[in-house]
Amino acid sequence: MNNAARRGETGAVLVVNEVWRSFADRTVLDGVTLTVQPGEFVVLMGRSGSGKSTLLRLIAGLDREADGEVLVPERVAMAFQDARLLPWKRVGANVRLGLRGDDIDIRVRRALAEVEMGAFERAWPATLSGGETARVALARALIRRPDLLLLDEPFGALDALTRLRMHELLTSVWSKYRPGVLMVTHDIDEALVFADRILVLDQGVIAQVENVSIPHPRDPAEPEVRLLRRRVLARLGVDQT
Repeated sequence: MNNAARRGETGAVLVVNEVWRSFADRTVLDGVTLTVQPGEFVVLMGRSGSGKSTLLRLIAGLDREADGEVLVPERVAMAFQDARLLPWKRVGANVRLGLRGDDIDIRVRRALAEVEMGAFERAWPATLSGGETARVALARALIRRPDLLLLDEPFGALDALTRLRMHELLTSVWSKYRPGVLMVTHDIDEALVFADRILVLDQGVIAQVENVSIPHPRDPAEPEVRLLRRRVLARLGVDQT
């Protein structure tokens, strides 16, 4: 697979073109094609085992065994459901991991302040709550000022109230820096908070595309939001009776 550090001809920050991935005799991705434009928030949904995380790993360059073409910018960052902080490094050291520069200390403090974790630079990961850990993971991604931000269910392990606070925080930093975003989630309500487009992956193909033009913030009770929710859930096979 060609995972090139350049933009597509459309100016997109992500181009996935006819990507195929199989494991043994099972085809997980069957000619997937998609794009993400600068500043666009795209949400990828699908049933468990539909290939969502496999696709995200391919885009991130963590799996080189697929066929097809993936074009990404040089600055790509990714946040997982598991924050994957190194327990033997303090919070600040985790955020700066792999970065160099005379201004790195300033950048670390700024990134932590943006996610309301400025007082935790010297803390150990083991002392953090789930929400605090998610904030550090977000700071570690944002400090790289990515043109493309990949999110693999980053708030899936959080309780409902903490997840709502993280939604507010992500909305704030995304609005400020406007990277292109591709987020994988199982949560339709989370998708409706953010998405400019919702893609449904089913049996290895993009089976549904929903362009979301509803202004932010979105009220779940609005008829247009409720109708969109029903359409996506129906494609996901959720019985709404």
